[in-house]
Amino acid sequence: MKRSEALDEVVRNASALRALARALAGDPAAADDAVQQAGLVALLRPPMRGSAVAGWMRAVVQSCVLDRRRAEHRRARRERRAARPEASDQDDPARVGEHLELQQEVLAAVGALAEPYRTTIWLRYFEELRPQQIAARTGVPPATVKMRLWRALHLLRQRLDRRCGRARWLAALLPLRARSAAGLGTVVATGALLMPKKIALTVLVVALLLVGIRLAWTESGPPATSATPTPAATSIGTASSEPAPPTRARVAAAEPVATETTAAPGGDHGALSVHVRWHDGTAAVGITVLIHAVDEPQSDRADVRVVTDAEGRAAAAVLHAGTVELTSDRGGETDAEVVPGRETEVEFVLPRGLDVCGVVVDGRQQPIGGAQIVVVSDRLGWLGGNTVAHSSADGTFFVRSVDPAWSIGARADGHAPSDLVDLETLALPADAATADVRLQITSPGATIAGRVTDDRGEPVAGASVAIGRCRPPTTVHYGVREHWSPELVVTDANGAFRCSSVAPGRQRMAVRASGHGTWTDEVECVTDTTRTVNVTLPRGVRVQGCVRLGNGTPVAGAVMAALAHPGDWRLSDSQRAQLAFPFPEVRSDEEGRFELHGVTPGELLLFARKRTRAKRVADLGTCRATLFAEPGTTVRWDPVLQPGRRIHVRVVDTDGQPISCRVEATAEAPAPGAELLLARPDAADPGLMVVTECADVAYTIAAAEMRPGRPPMVWRTGVRPDGPELELRLPPTPPLGSAVVRGHGVDSGGRVPAGKSLVAVLWCEGSMRSQACSGPFEFEAVDAGHYVVWLQVDDEVLAATTLFDVRQGQTVELGAVETAPAAAITVRLRAPAGLELGRVQAQLVQGNQHRALAWNGSSLHADNVSAGRHHLTLRGKGWLVRPRDVELIAGQDNRVEVEVEAGNPLRLEVRMPFPDRWRSADLRVRDRTGAVVAEYVGALASVFGLRPVAWTPSLPPGEYVFEAIASGATVNTGDTRRWPLTVPRVPVPDQTRRFSMR
Repeated sequence: MKRSEALDEVVRNASALRALARALAGDPAAADDAVQQAGLVALLRPPMRGSAVAGWMRAVVQSCVLDRRRAEHRRARRERRAARPEASDQDDPARVGEHLELQQEVLAAVGALAEPYRTTIWLRYFEELRPQQIAARTGVPPATVKMRLWRALHLLRQRLDRRCGRARWLAALLPLRARSAAGLGTVVATGALLMPKKIALTVLVVALLLVGIRLAWTESGPPATSATPTPAATSIGTASSEPAPPTRARVAAAEPVATETTAAPGGDHGALSVHVRWHDGTAAVGITVLIHAVDEPQSDRADVRVVTDAEGRAAAAVLHAGTVELTSDRGGETDAEVVPGRETEVEFVLPRGLDVCGVVVDGRQQPIGGAQIVVVSDRLGWLGGNTVAHSSADGTFFVRSVDPAWSIGARADGHAPSDLVDLETLALPADAATADVRLQITSPGATIAGRVTDDRGEPVAGASVAIGRCRPPTTVHYGVREHWSPELVVTDANGAFRCSSVAPGRQRMAVRASGHGTWTDEVECVTDTTRTVNVTLPRGVRVQGCVRLGNGTPVAGAVMAALAHPGDWRLSDSQRAQLAFPFPEVRSDEEGRFELHGVTPGELLLFARKRTRAKRVADLGTCRATLFAEPGTTVRWDPVLQPGRRIHVRVVDTDGQPISCRVEATAEAPAPGAELLLARPDAADPGLMVVTECADVAYTIAAAEMRPGRPPMVWRTGVRPDGPELELRLPPTPPLGSAVVRGHGVDSGGRVPAGKSLVAVLWCEGSMRSQACSGPFEFEAVDAGHYVVWLQVDDEVLAATTLFDVRQGQTVELGAVETAPAAAITVRLRAPAGLELGRVQAQLVQGNQHRALAWNGSSLHADNVSAGRHHLTLRGKGWLVRPRDVELIAGQDNRVEVEVEAGNPLRLEVRMPFPDRWRSADLRVRDRTGAVVAEYVGALASVFGLRPVAWTPSLPPGEYVFEAIASGATVNTGDTRRWPLTVPRVPVPDQTRRFSMR
């Protein structure tokens, strides 16, 4: 915009800018800056809160301002007549132009505000309406209007601070602010205290004016929440106060504050003040508290993190009213009720836990200082881990009162994360209060750094960057084993981020910020290398509308979601928790209205349904739509819920009595989004199972009792939706197992690390049992079948038996199950120039032992592998490595080089024979000579074995034979089928080939 146009715009909005300038510069922090510039800090004191004193102060300020205005007016007329004009700094054309540009920046910042803040600012400062008039026009309480004004000014200051710096925009706005107060801007902004006789009066007037502004701020702004400093509140999408500067000490507590899309306190929102204490009553300092707002309509914004201050207090100023659930990074839980428009106080007493003392060392047993000590809970998503301490220079650390059911680990710059130490596995006395752990960081790491900007090139401060994959906890014999959660870092004021403790290999990366869509991708990380990733976040889309039934009745409590993939709406709660950031999801209000924020622009996959909390079918229907939206726009969607096609199934025993069991429906023809469906009990008839949202294809319905061993199972094919009720009669339940399996685990190869113990696992298709095995092991009440026993430490299988048969009443003596000496292997890939390897998966197979290799971006590696002959297979997209056997020598790092060939990805789907229990298969592709080109050993079918086994090898163009061998303890075990397979030279859009062994 030309300078003349900018001048015209400022002149047209002069009155509004002056009022807005007064409000912006009335920020206590900004006012303090102005006073410091004038040397008047000592005269500024906290405002007096008595009503009589406040009225007197306003009268004094008004009187002083009027007197000062008259004096300035008279002095200006005298000086204009007597003095010769001189150029001042304010009259410098360059400075005037800069001020005009900065004032234009204020107007642009107002226009960029989200609703309802933009409209509120416009009505207040551009149409000069009072809060009561705005409330009457917008239909909200006056308190809500005042809170919106306070929040909007807060947002404007944040934006102007990022773009201009507070000193610059204050210098541009203070003259406007002072002009409306009769020239005091000259005194405050330029320091023009020219006459010594007037210094005292000037000081008094400026001090009284600033005190009056702060008093007005107190009366119109939000209520004070605490007398103590309030720590930053953090959130996945809903938070309240300004974020603290991000530090690696508490990256999880530096999650950005959702500003533009967050409702203000008042109406349906309130505040929460949490006082956290240790079990002995002392204040708990530096504790991260996770607050979950149960009644928050947009569920992906329901979690807020706050950190306690020096007095053990933490506050979240904006929370949806209703029930909130609180947990902490030291365990414990409590709840509270947030009252609309008010601050609720709650006491949170942490339970007595396990004090953890330890040391962080590298592979040479040298201490590592400055490492992050992370406590990992069984909560999924990036919320599963939190930094609670740092190691000192000698590598030691102390963490007070950790939940003994959790795990602890360490991260350090330049290294991959350590192995997690599961506190449940430590051999401690029953009354132990302290545990000693040793966290060893042995593998070098990679670094991911970059910058996050919006689609206009502006830096996005406070954006959340999650690096890593979410892996659900594993249920083991002693409880739950936690896994590393994605690491969370937060962008600085320039939008920059850096994470230097990333495990090598292909890492999942997700970026999210308030008011923007979500960015996701996979990044290849190489050891000792910094990968630069620059992310452009699009402005988020808003989806507004009203959900109704077919007869026009509004639906309250319906769930609307914006999905990344069409099948995401079928994800279970645990699967959703594995997402780095949940997809936007909101509930409709009592009138069926909803507003969905933070939707990624482009093609929108929208889904609506009426979902109840009960696990019974009582929903009113669903609605799906695909729309297209540009960044920063608002789209209208009014979903109409329609009941989908259904299959009704009743499962009974041999006497005709209803049985509660698992019912699964598998589509017999391709049906996007409906290949595998699970039934739920009907709300009106619990004995009736209902499969909802079926496609218009035939289904195979299977039912079985979910219990270890070999449960009875029944299935029916060719079932069409919306047909008559289907009755499935389960065969008699086989008698409980009476066999016993005994053995003795021996670590003769020195394979078990210090502080660890072997775990014996008894495995059969459909069941797995485990127990600690520092010596003998014994499994009782074993069902008949084919079994394998293996010994493992954590997730590494160190030894395994061959397949053996168990009959009813038999006692199987396995003798010594002995580990072999250890070896290491490094596999390097030689790929043609220009071929991108992407994600690499590799596996070593030795009998019944399967071991995965870790990919660091340039090679594959595994330690503590059994010596001897192994079968090596590799998989990737767009390339092929032919399987081979490798001989590993104990005590050596065995190096293997393999040739990579380019290939076309081809998806193969195989339907297994109808089972009477769980199934798997070995899949192979052979060339014309009969040599194995690619293979997938132990491909698992679905729980019932009815869903196709899927495999996507990459093959060079040519003619092949595809071979599938059914495996498992069934009458069809060993069934083999072969089909000709042609791979074209030019890939076609649909590369799926479907086969059946039925």
